[in-house]
Amino acid sequence: MVRKPLSIVIPVYNRADILPSVIKALLDQEYPAEIIIVDDGSTDSTAEAAKGYPVKYIYQENAGPAKARNTGWKASAGEIVCFTDSDCIPQKDWAGRLAEGFIEDSVGAVGGSYDIANPESLLSRCIHEEIKLRHLKLGAMKYIRAFGSYNVAIKRHVLEETGGFNE
Repeated sequence: MVRKPLSIVIPVYNRADILPSVIKALLDQEYPAEIIIVDDGSTDSTAEAAKGYPVKYIYQENAGPAKARNTGWKASAGEIVCFTDSDCIPQKDWAGRLAEGFIEDSVGAVGGSYDIANPESLLSRCIHEEIKLRHLKLGAMKYIRAFGSYNVAIKRHVLEETGGFNE
């Protein structure tokens, strides 16, 4: 398989505590990728937490995660743009597994699964079950109108044609 250029965009807001772990996990990916952190107006030490890592850091005034995702993909170079959230720690094969979904040229976007970080929490388990039910329904559909942004990859031309995320 020819490796297509890949970018990873992470919108961040006040995540100085976990951001180094997220960046380290992304730098440890088996599939090479450009990493873009879009700080959505954090008021904590998020900017400081991103320093010293080989990532592209972009600061914007607080405008929400959709705007941050759009800012990120527009600043990226990859033919495929992966999106994850600032509280997600991807496994080493995450980017590569998403990239595998684009073997057929007709594929415009792919998504993946996730594991909950705190399975002891009732709230975490309830959210997890709700998302699983939504994914079961999506599996029977040919076209999907909405999807989670925590684990998705989209071809650049699709983002350009659609305008990206609804701000």
